[in-house]
Amino acid sequence: CELDIMFHLEKAHFMLEEMVMNGCIVETNKSNVLAPIQLMDKAS
Repeated sequence: CELDIMFHLEKAHFMLEEMVMNGCIVETNKSNVLAPIQLMDKAS
């Protein structure tokens, strides 16, 4: 939801960077995009 984006802007940017590179979509698999974020959440 919009509040998640506002309060976790760094995660939203990270997901966008994982999905788009040089203006092209490089990753569409949700699991592949969310895996690094889940690892960061576990570490913190």
